[in-house]
Amino acid sequence: MGGDLYPNLSHRIYLNIMSEHDTLIGKPQSSALRRTSIYLNVAIVLCLILLAEMILVQIPIATSLVFSILVGLLIIKFTALLVWFMDLHAEKKLLSWIFVLGFIVALGTMTAIMAILLLAPESSLPLFESE
Repeated sequence: MGGDLYPNLSHRIYLNIMSEHDTLIGKPQSSALRRTSIYLNVAIVLCLILLAEMILVQIPIATSLVFSILVGLLIIKFTALLVWFMDLHAEKKLLSWIFVLGFIVALGTMTAIMAILLLAPESSLPLFESE
């Protein structure tokens, strides 16, 4: 009558410890280890893009071309951050479209404000009033 409340508990604990040990010594990888390597790869790509941006700013070419390339790289980095580090690739497509729509609205707002500041005559903007 006096039996174990959890008869196979020690066996399950042993199997769990051994499976974790196997992933540490190079046997079958767990999904967490695969995800970590994906995150590291994405981080390396983002660092390389940052390095390209820093080099691009130092090259003596047309400012509008540099700005266009930097905006393109910004979009790539923003998308990579959303997709991988915020786990957007695992979410529903509706949430993905909401994030993309928000980025498009923000990019359009930034472009409109820059166009207003660059194209408007200095005398018509209250920011540039001189007394």
